[in-house]
Formats: sequence, structure tokens, C-alpha cells
Amino acid sequence: MPSSHSHFFSSTLLTFRFNLHRIYADWWRSADALRHVAMYMRAIGAKSLLDTGCGTGMAMLYLAREIPDLLTRGNDPSEALLRVAHERHGIPTDQLDCVSSERLPYKDGAFDAVVETGMLHHTPEPDRVVAEMLRVARKAVFISDANIAGQDGDSLPAGPP
Repeated sequence: MPSSHSHFFSSTLLTFRFNLHRIYADWWRSADALRHVAMYMRAIGAKSLLDTGCGTGMAMLYLAREIPDLLTRGNDPSEALLRVAHERHGIPTDQLDCVSSERLPYKDGAFDAVVETGMLHHTPEPDRVVAEMLRVARKAVFISDANIAGQDGDSLPAGPP
């Protein structure tokens, strides 16, 4: 791909990443937002995906359906959520790893794309998670961590009134 296209996609993905929470506050439950991620993944020719902090695997399932030959893998520290991903959603256990996103066991550049959907605010080291995502991604990182309860100054009270 010529460098002008690479720059376009890098700039577009960066802009997409930073503005996504404003566009889709609850994007990981929205098929419209995942369609955008799939569109960008097709545009960059992504063939493999890591869904870090995959939980029950819904984003993995959606993207695998949208991009038929996509090789998907998910990781999450919760055995219970991974069990749901397998038992309820049919994701093979060999595509799921029960590991933290803060220290991913994958090689540098192991995946064309890495996505996280609404889990960064649950981790004690979000900067470490992002660094790990960047380390294992070859082409793109998609981040959405919309925490509706704390946006635009509309946070929930910490205790009784």
C-alpha cells in the first residue's frame, strides 16, 4: 500500500479511535459501530483479530460473521465469562485464553488488529493494556471504553444523598 494510503488509514483510525466514544457511547452493543470497525478492518486487509478483554465474545462473533475468513482470538481474565463465550455463543475454547490484558502472552505483531470494547475502565493498568495492544497489533488498534455512568459530568453519586 502506498505511503499516502497508509497515512490516510493511520490518521483515519486515530481519529476514529478518539471520537468513537462520542459517536457510539455504547458501541460494543451496537451493530452500527461494529460495522464501522469491520469496514476499517476490510480496508486495511486485516486477516487476524485479538479481542482483548473479550468477555462473552460478542464482538468476536460479530466481526467473524462480517469478515468470513477472519481468524479470531479472545482473552479475558474471567473464566466465567469465557465459559459463556463457549457454552452460549459457541466460540471454540482453543480461540479463548484466560489471561489478563495487561500482560498478553502473544508475540509482537501477532495480530493484524486488536480491539477492546468497554473494559479499560475495569483494569488497574489501562496504560499497560493499551501498550500491550499496540505491541501485539500489526496494523490497527480499535479502542472504545465508553463508561456511560461517568461521561459529560453525569456521574452517579458515590453514596446516599
